[in-house]
Amino acid sequence: MSNGESKEETSAQHKCMRCSATSQSRALISVEFKGQSQWICAACLPYFIHGG
Repeated sequence: MSNGESKEETSAQHKCMRCSATSQSRALISVEFKGQSQWICAACLPYFIHGG
């Protein structure tokens, strides 16, 4: 956490780039995709890796 953000504020902003799940329901992994930092959940990770 940076810039004085609380854990709740930081987590609420992140959503899976494929299914829009938040860290409240699934583990999220930070990735850089097409030059932008994005998030992907553990359930969607295989689609991201294998292009499903």
